[in-house]
Amino acid sequence: MSRNKLNEIIGGGKDDDGIWCGVHDLILENKKEEAWNEVETCVIILGNMDRWVLNGGFESYLCMPAGAYCSQAISCLERMNEQLVLQALLAAVSCYPSGFDLDDVDSRQRFVMPKAGVELLRKSNLAYYAHSRKFYEKMRLYIVSHRAELDWINNLK
Repeated sequence: MSRNKLNEIIGGGKDDDGIWCGVHDLILENKKEEAWNEVETCVIILGNMDRWVLNGGFESYLCMPAGAYCSQAISCLERMNEQLVLQALLAAVSCYPSGFDLDDVDSRQRFVMPKAGVELLRKSNLAYYAHSRKFYEKMRLYIVSHRAELDWINNLK
């Protein structure tokens, strides 16, 4: 009898963040980046963003390798219609001069943030933290509504 691993993750009593992390980890363990579909890309890109923001704020995310996917994170948030996290990310990005390439981590690492930028980053972080639970719920709903694109998970042993 085959197991329905995706249903086990979704309905297994995990909180919204646990569901997202479970799917995130299975994608990373079982598929190469070039094989990710759009849903898998969003789960991974936004999962990595979430981990960096929670561990050091947007300034940490934007200056680390995960920040090289910033433009993709923005696209994923737009596709999901996740306005509050999108606004927080865009506010954080606006702390850098307008000529910065969104995916150029090296330039952001060399940039010396003025006081006004530091304050805007702080406010962006607070907005993200305040909304994170609802964001996790939205990610769970995104995963559930796109389970057909994640059906391969059911074939895992």
